[in-house]
Amino acid sequence: CGGAGMNLKKNILIVDDEPDLLDLLVDLFSDKHQVVQATDGQQALEMFTAGRYDLVISDIRMPRMSGVELLKAIKSKGATPVILMTGFSELLETQSAYDLGADEFISKPFKPDDLVKLAEGFLDNSRRPESNIDGDFCKIHVDELQLGSQAIVDIYFRLSHKKYLKIIKVGKVIERDRVKAYIARGLVSLFVTRDDFAKYVGMNLKMARERFHDE
Repeated sequence: CGGAGMNLKKNILIVDDEPDLLDLLVDLFSDKHQVVQATDGQQALEMFTAGRYDLVISDIRMPRMSGVELLKAIKSKGATPVILMTGFSELLETQSAYDLGADEFISKPFKPDDLVKLAEGFLDNSRRPESNIDGDFCKIHVDELQLGSQAIVDIYFRLSHKKYLKIIKVGKVIERDRVKAYIARGLVSLFVTRDDFAKYVGMNLKMARERFHDE
C-alpha cells in the first residue's frame, strides 16, 4: 500500500502561559510533528474542541483555566493522552490531576530530552504497562527534611502504587517556605528510592550530630 511504514506527523497541543518556555516546547517537537500552542487553558480547550490531537502537554497553573480543569474537560471528550508539567508548589493539584486521569507528569525544571522521550512513548504507542513500584521506595517524614539545604538524593511524591513523581532533584535546594506550606496543609510523607535511603538517613544523622555538637 502506498505510504505504508511512513512516519506520519502527529498533532500535539502545547499549553503554557510562560512565553519563553512555550517557545522552547514548541521547538522541541515542531521538526517531527505538527504543533499548536496555547497560552492558557481556556484557549487550549477551544483549540482542542475544534481540532484533533494525538497528545496534549500542559502546565498546571495558568490563568483563566488551570491545567487540571483543562484535563477534566479533555477527558470528558475522549482518551487523548495528557502530560502535565508540575512543580513542588502544585503537589495538591497534581494529586487531583492524577485522580482525574492524567496520563503522565513531568516535574519542573526538567531536561528537554526527558519530555521528548515521555511524549514519544505516547505518540509511537511504546508505553509499557505500569506495575506496582511501592517496593522501590522508602517513606520519609516531611518534617525531617533539612530545610534550606541542598538535597543529597532525589525526593518523590507518591501519586499511587504505580506512580511516583520526582519533585526535588539531587543538588536542588529544599525550599523552606514551600515545605512548611505543605506541612501546614497536612502533607506528612515523601519518598526516596530504596537505593538512596541509606544515604539519606546517614546524612540526616551526620547533620543532627553536627547540630548537637554546635549546641
